[in-house]
Amino acid sequence: MKAAYLFQNDFRIQNNELVANALAEAISESSGESIELDFTIVKPKNFDLVDELGFPMWSNAKKKVFFQALLFLSKEIHMLNLNFYFFNDLIEFNNYLKHRNIEFLFVAASPFSYENEYKSIISSNIKIVSQVNNLLIEPDNLNFLFDSFTSFTKFKKAVEKSQWPIKASRSSDLSLNQFKADALNPNIKASEILLESSNLVSTQITSDLKSAIKRVLDWSQENLKDLKNIEVAFDLKGDRESALTHLQTYVWDKKHIKHYKQTRNGMIEFYDSSKFSMWLAWGVLSPVEIFQEILAFEDKYEPNSSTYWLKLELLWRDYFKWMADNCGDLLFMPRGLSEEYTEPEMNSFNKKLFINWCEGKTKNSFINANMIELKTSGFISNRGRQNVASYLVHELNLSWLWGAKWFESQLIDFDPASNYGNWQYISGVGGWGDHKFDYDWQSQTYDPDQKYQKIWL
Repeated sequence: MKAAYLFQNDFRIQNNELVANALAEAISESSGESIELDFTIVKPKNFDLVDELGFPMWSNAKKKVFFQALLFLSKEIHMLNLNFYFFNDLIEFNNYLKHRNIEFLFVAASPFSYENEYKSIISSNIKIVSQVNNLLIEPDNLNFLFDSFTSFTKFKKAVEKSQWPIKASRSSDLSLNQFKADALNPNIKASEILLESSNLVSTQITSDLKSAIKRVLDWSQENLKDLKNIEVAFDLKGDRESALTHLQTYVWDKKHIKHYKQTRNGMIEFYDSSKFSMWLAWGVLSPVEIFQEILAFEDKYEPNSSTYWLKLELLWRDYFKWMADNCGDLLFMPRGLSEEYTEPEMNSFNKKLFINWCEGKTKNSFINANMIELKTSGFISNRGRQNVASYLVHELNLSWLWGAKWFESQLIDFDPASNYGNWQYISGVGGWGDHKFDYDWQSQTYDPDQKYQKIWL
């Protein structure tokens, strides 16, 4: 069997059901002369582009986290004696598929057209094996249609009525252990495409493809050298080892989970909130992994309002993913899920207002502090996100979509469903009614001594 796995925001091989399926297929074919399974990634389409509003669509902080996650993943894959290849675009990727005679392509399902463009390019002879890969709740376990979930409250009630039907992911650990054992067998070889000193030794690949194909290991290392001085919030690192260490520390070593509800609106300290969002966004951690740790903590000690609240935050994330699955690219349209919405014009005056908002140069110091933190570090608190979004839409009367795009470009924990869903929620185009904040009250409540503002201003 010749198969390829295409990573798309599911950057882990442990606790990854689709990877488990791919490895199991490879193992089942191992009675032949070789196991031929490659892991691949195509550079995101907007990686080096500038948005129509004039800013890079990927900040350096976002790129740094991305490459940290890929570098660690690449090393794990190479420990299996398998290859992990990077392609600049879908044309290169398609050439690789054709020359390798790939029969199966494993790829996580996505509701968005930009993550499904590969379908229109690759050969119809390739069998696509696809499934949702980063959900907490198993859709088939809820006996309700998504159309009935017109609010998070209805969705939550359905989940609780069904006793939290968590997605029972097939762990890839057994497949990984079996694969490692098979890899030690001299009669079973890994993929025929091997790299030595960055040169392909396979004679089956054309010269054009040889010049195009690269190892993710090399690509990540090269880019991280250029990004080594880029600041990232709290010195967060995108790799899975850091993610698992943080999960252990937060839940078990320091037990910050016990007071999550009380501290989650904090805007300064690292452990004010869980900080899981970055690793969830890239698929470095799965929501099921985190949920299982919460349940284990509740079993050892006891459930409390904080453990319950953290489960609700994971459920909010799922809700927006379910919503995205229902509406697809409407999530990125100016009118969103509403029937009527007139997007404000991007004239010179409004563009100036927008740029000032991006750079933290509005008339409100609380808003400015949050925007400067975002631009500097790639992160702001959930409390800050809601305030600055409300300010852009309801105070400056600018398009929510412009703000969503700015967040997409800057956030190290950017998740399309959560980002665009939350922006629609604040603006009112998502069908929930608009949400305007009292910025003075917010500042006095969550930054009474202006400590946060002094840090960033």
